Amino acid sequence: MTRFPDSSGPFVPQETVGTNFFSPGKKWNGDPFAEPLFALPITSFSTTSTGHEIHLKWQVRAGQSYTVLRTTSVAEAFAPIGVPLQFSGENGEYTDVIGLSEAAFYLIRSP
Repeated sequence: MTRFPDSSGPFVPQETVGTNFFSPGKKWNGDPFAEPLFALPITSFSTTSTGHEIHLKWQVRAGQSYTVLRTTSVAEAFAPIGVPLQFSGENGEYTDVIGLSEAAFYLIRSP
């Protein structure tokens, strides 16, 4: 068990928020509790020529899980699309397939 997202957060199973087996005295990702949380900037956004595929790319941190969420209207709730993602490099990537007339809004959450 680990506290998430910070030292005042509730206890959650460690394996649901990151790849570390344990994190005694630290955040779920091994960072000190004194270190502030950080934003996950999307560094690239592109579409294919057919308009059916949306490619998202963003910076990631080792040992962290990421979830891509989508909605068709900013007035509606975001829902996860796919399983939590983990990456070995510094960049995360996800491709979504949507209809030509659909609107899509994305949120990347860790975890």
